[in-house]
Amino acid sequence: MTGESNGRLFPKICEACLPDAPGATDRKTEQFLQNKLEWFLSTYLEFPQISRIFKLQDFATAVTGPNTVGALAEAGRHQPQIIFEYSGVTVTWWSHKISGLHVDDFILANRTEDLFAAPG
Repeated sequence: MTGESNGRLFPKICEACLPDAPGATDRKTEQFLQNKLEWFLSTYLEFPQISRIFKLQDFATAVTGPNTVGALAEAGRHQPQIIFEYSGVTVTWWSHKISGLHVDDFILANRTEDLFAAPG
């Protein structure tokens, strides 16, 4: 069964939340990063994550970013790191249960881009 958010379907249970879920391959990670040049591989933890800094026009716009990403994360049953600063938001995705990247992280990264690209 699926749930819906913003017209998009999400699985009821996050596959990446299962401790035996397969991690994203190095090749899949490389492909994502080659196609999404503003995302970068972060290893501030002991395993890879993907991060992006979204520069926004002003404080008023930036302050809404964490809640917008939070709603996406909740709908996708996933929890990113979200850092809010004066005119920007840094979002870092990874899968906690597998301590690494899963294909779901790339999907949610793409959806995060959509959120910040949407008008208004």
